[in-house]
Amino acid sequence: ILPPNFDENKKYAVLFDVYGGPASQKVVNTFSLSYNEYLVSNFDIIIVKLDARGTRNRGERFKHAVYKKLGEYEAEDTINAGKYMQAKPYVDKNKLAIWGWSYGGYLTTYVLSKNTSVFKVGMAVAPVTDWHYYDTAYTERYMGLLPQDKEGYEYTSLLSRAKQFANVSYLIVHGSADDNVHYQHTAQMVKALAKANIKFRVQYYTDKAHSIRGLSGHLYGLLTRFLTTKLDIAKNP
Repeated sequence: ILPPNFDENKKYAVLFDVYGGPASQKVVNTFSLSYNEYLVSNFDIIIVKLDARGTRNRGERFKHAVYKKLGEYEAEDTINAGKYMQAKPYVDKNKLAIWGWSYGGYLTTYVLSKNTSVFKVGMAVAPVTDWHYYDTAYTERYMGLLPQDKEGYEYTSLLSRAKQFANVSYLIVHGSADDNVHYQHTAQMVKALAKANIKFRVQYYTDKAHSIRGLSGHLYGLLTRFLTTKLDIAKNP
């Protein structure tokens, strides 16, 4: 999604808006007005969406590639897309950010944990951080049974990767009453980051569930301030 007055001779920041959950689809040929359109209308920023391996409508092999490896190939594809954008002459290669909600928060955090220096800023809302803590019906469908694949569960956990966040700006947000991705995910991630002496920003919303309904103004204001401050971009006149 390009700014309305896009100029190939300028340098733009880039924000990846990701989800990436199994059999999902982010890129669709429909019209919508959302946070993305607000950003490109007010700042010199480009929004990128992509459907990495594991998503639907690209064949069975593409969709099932992530079985027992949730996050790994999605992160790899997203990082490669980031490198592709960095090579564009109108992109400031030092101003790439990524954000997502729920599984998108997991993918955002997974990408940052790769420590590739492609993405400098990440914002994760209600992220999964360890599949041990998510509901079994969903998790076992894609990760198999824990006793049979302990290594897979450990590898895809983000809690052991806290030291990898030393060179990125990371914001993590969660509602304390989230009955989908339990608050425990963020609490444990915060614990791991603090133990590793990593600087980060955390925002809790007391008694709010997965959608953080009723506080959109506060939430998106927070996301915008964090994003524009860390990328050093100003609102257009």
